[in-house]
Amino acid sequence: MELKGKQLSLGAKLASVFFVLLCFVVMLIIKTPIPMNDVIKVGTFIALVFSPVDISLWLEKLPSSPRPPLFPPSKIREENDETRTETKN
Repeated sequence: MELKGKQLSLGAKLASVFFVLLCFVVMLIIKTPIPMNDVIKVGTFIALVFSPVDISLWLEKLPSSPRPPLFPPSKIREENDETRTETKN
């Protein structure tokens, strides 16, 4: 079985939504106060665990930049016979 990053990311998002909804339903049924702020934070953490997968998928779809690189590789200056004679004089 081969798992793809996109499927794992979607599964984590669905699991986080189901976790938050399940905690909310349990809180309503049992009538015990559950700190929903903490439940939402845990649900967000579950969804954000796979955020690097989403970001890498987004970056793959970006076109390559037409701008030159910020620090281009340095060019080695090749001296020919004319420049050598000019510097000697």
